[in-house]
Amino acid sequence: MTKFYLDIQLARSSFDAERLASFFHEAGFLGTWIEEDLVHIYWDPMHWDTRVRTHLEASLASRGLTSSQAGYMVHTVPWEDWNRHWASRVEPVWIRGRMVIRSSWHVVTVPSHAIELILDPKQAFGTGHHATTQLLLEWLVDLIQGGEKVLDLGTGSGILSMAALRLGACSALGIDHDPQAIICAREYARINGFGHNLSFQLGTLHDVSSYAWDLCLANLDTPTIRQAAPLFSSYLADSGVLLVSGILNDDAAEIHAALRQAGWKTIERRVKEGWVALRCMKA
Repeated sequence: MTKFYLDIQLARSSFDAERLASFFHEAGFLGTWIEEDLVHIYWDPMHWDTRVRTHLEASLASRGLTSSQAGYMVHTVPWEDWNRHWASRVEPVWIRGRMVIRSSWHVVTVPSHAIELILDPKQAFGTGHHATTQLLLEWLVDLIQGGEKVLDLGTGSGILSMAALRLGACSALGIDHDPQAIICAREYARINGFGHNLSFQLGTLHDVSSYAWDLCLANLDTPTIRQAAPLFSSYLADSGVLLVSGILNDDAAEIHAALRQAGWKTIERRVKEGWVALRCMKA
């Protein structure tokens, strides 16, 4: 019997990453791809049941949208086309001309002044294509001077930790509550030849030991950032820098206020494709 996967499509204007974040940790989730005006969510049909469909429809209804208004459609695609499907869409991503993130099937010419990371799409967030990831990658290119100790919260694929080390940081620790993300991150680290200066830990933000990190990366959803704001100060040295991403533009004022109340001063704000990232220091 031929195996299939599902391509669940939504209009990008109806897509709310915050409300659908838990959807991406379901057993059947395979990956997602965002085009100019369309979001694809790839799903194993063995796990596509009434509960999952109800979850998705409820997230749309919370925004006042019917399935029709959201452009919600489900297509069946032969499983053997999976790699070709990704290969036709996942192009190398260049960051500031200093870094390229590519899949193993793409060959690129890397200038002597640039670095590269190889990440094939897996079940972990962070292949360099999403705006929230790119905002922090750009900041790493701008800010890393060499020798920094980096804490990466919600590490996903580990891309930010690996990029920081390639740019000159001396050590990085990635934390994620998703076991699949930790498995993927460790595999990416092996493929890219990282050693003992890069480690990944399964756990929550409350499991992070207090330590004077120089740089804390937090690519998280809005509720998590809001709840974690008082914790960030225990992670960083007094002169440490906090980089926060994953904030929808509509939520930026709320997050800015939560960070200010927790003793953080916003130094810089950057915006990309409706997503906001903040660079903060202790007030």
